[in-house]
Parts: sequence; structure tokens; C-alpha cells
Amino acid sequence: MTTEDVVRVIAEVSGVPAEQIAGIGGERIDYEQALGGSVFGQRDAVGVVAGELRRIKAGLAGASGGPASVMLFAGLTGTGKTELAKTVASFYSASKRLVTYPMANFTEAHSVSGIIGSPPGYIGYERGGKLINELNADPYGVFLLDEAEKAHSEVWRPFLNLFDEGWIVDQRGVKAHGDRAIFILTSNAGAEIISRMTREGRPEKEIVAAVKEALLRVGDQSRGGPVFSPEFMARIDRIIVFRPLDLEAMVGICLKTVDKQRAWWLEKREKELVVPESLIDYVARRGHLANEESGGKEGGRVIGKLLKELIDQPLLLEGERREEEFRRCDRIECVFHAAGPDGPWTEIRFSPAQEKEQEKETETETETEQETRWQEVQE
Repeated sequence: MTTEDVVRVIAEVSGVPAEQIAGIGGERIDYEQALGGSVFGQRDAVGVVAGELRRIKAGLAGASGGPASVMLFAGLTGTGKTELAKTVASFYSASKRLVTYPMANFTEAHSVSGIIGSPPGYIGYERGGKLINELNADPYGVFLLDEAEKAHSEVWRPFLNLFDEGWIVDQRGVKAHGDRAIFILTSNAGAEIISRMTREGRPEKEIVAAVKEALLRVGDQSRGGPVFSPEFMARIDRIIVFRPLDLEAMVGICLKTVDKQRAWWLEKREKELVVPESLIDYVARRGHLANEESGGKEGGRVIGKLLKELIDQPLLLEGERREEEFRRCDRIECVFHAAGPDGPWTEIRFSPAQEKEQEKETETETETEQETRWQEVQE
């Protein structure tokens, strides 16, 4: 057994990154480029998160107490908040997994038990607090507190000490340290402010300040007070704004989605999927228009809906109609028609892959040559 094997096993058991155990810095990562490949149209947000990751890697995160970083991603649905959080987890967490807490499940004061466990005498007490258990299992974890504004204000009380001192205790008295973990909150509150101020060309600092004020005004309907206290907001390291998606971002989302579709068809069905640029351009433009008309509420998800209409549905219909041809084909070609009786449509063609055809032609030529030589020998 080598030193690398020992380091790998300890990392898997403890949740501590292997390079941390080995005492090395790990590979150098261009965070802007790596993060920018997962989300589109959010250059400022990517830059801020990349700066946080560099600060953590340099060992500066624990200087003021609290977790490695506490960030709040603010913006409309479908602008890349969750996707960016997943990418952060893939770089930072030993498990490469994003631990998600849908805060819409914590709308009552007693639902805090889902964080710190049930009180003594109640069912589930012996299991302890979920967050405490997960922090102890993966001290370098990345935790997503999704739709934070929907939680009851009492649910945030245990986080005050966690975000300040870096530790939290459950109902059993078990303590967990979160000083090496990253916490990311997401919120749609202030999304309209972001859209309006972005159209007005306001600077990033002004938008962040306006979003912070909007978050402080979010009310707890069951309690009558604010969801986020000023003390809680003061413990958030960075409020990061996700702006409405522009046309360039829609093109990027479309290309990424189509690439995933191509990879799936090749891996799962051993078929090459060919999608023309004209279809990608149309989907991106139509998606951008739909997003603009909805006030930014559609987000990047509208791209997936359009691709289903123009690729998935016609492909499945043709596959059922021409079942044998579909089964035997190696290549699926989508031919996009911008105009038709019922609007834009996609023609689906099934054919052997070009390489397969060339190989068959070569094999045929070789067989013919062999037959000719055999006939010459016989003569």
C-alpha cells in the first residue's frame, strides 16, 4: 500500500480533501473559467464566487470565525443559482456533492427540528440533528439553503451562532464545526429590483444594497416579523446578484443542453445526434423573447421546453412510426425548417453513421479484391 492509497482512504472516511491531508496545495484552478462553463450570462456572479474560492484556498477563510464562506445568491428562477452552487461543490467538497435543504419545508417554528433534531422525549431524538450529522460526516461540505425567504424566522436562529462562531449543537448536545464548510442561500426576493436596476444600468454595488434592503423587508406571515433579522444578514459574507439572462446566455444554455443530449444518445443508444446551428439559434432567440415577455420568470428552463418540442417529441414520434429504421440506424439527423403550415418544425432522418458507411465500403472493396486475386490464382 502506497502513501497515496492511505491518503485516499482517509479522505473518503473523514471527508477532508486528499490534498489537505497530504499537505499539498492541489492543482491550480482557473475558477472563473471553470465556473463560467456551468452558468451563462453571470460574469459578475462568477467573479465574486471565484474570489471566495481563492480566498478559502489561500487559508484566509477562518480568520474572522464562522464558516469558510456564507453566500446568498439572489435573482429570478432559472438564472443559474443552483447550477453554480453544484459546481462549487464539485470543486470544494470531498464528496463532490451539494447538500440541499429546501427551506420551503421549514415554514413552521417547530420545523427547526429538521435542522437540530427533535427535543428529548420526542420521536427521532436519538437520531440527532440532520445538519449536525452531515457537518460531522463531511466537514468540507457545501450546503444549499434553497429559497431561504420561505423559512420561518425561528429556523434561522441556530444559524446565527453557526455563521458567527462556526459551530452548532443539536438537541442531544452533539457539537459540529462548520468552519470549513460553505453555505449558500438562494432567494427570489428582490428579483424585480434586480431586473429593473439592470435595465437602468445601475452598478453592482447599488443593486446589492437594494437587494439587501428587500431581504430585510421579507415578512414572516405566521409570526408577523421579518424572516431575516439585521443580525442574521450581517453574518452573510457576500450577497451575489444573478441578472436576467441575455441572448448570449440563452445560446450558451442551448448549446450545453444539446451537448448533453448528444452525449446521452451516443452513450445510451450508440447513435450520433446531429443538431443544426439554425435550430440552436432559433431556440435561443425564441427562448430569450419568451423570457423577456415573462419579465424574466421563465429563465433558462424555457430552453429545455423548446428543445423538447423541436427535438425530443418529433424524434420519438418518428422512432415509433419507423421503428425498424430507427433501431438499425447509427445516426439521427435533425433538419430544421423555420417555416411550415403550423410554424417551425423538425424533420428527422435516420441513417448509418458516415464512418460506418466508409468502413462498409472499405470492407466491400477488400472482399472484391480478395475474390479477384483468388480468381487469378485459380486461372
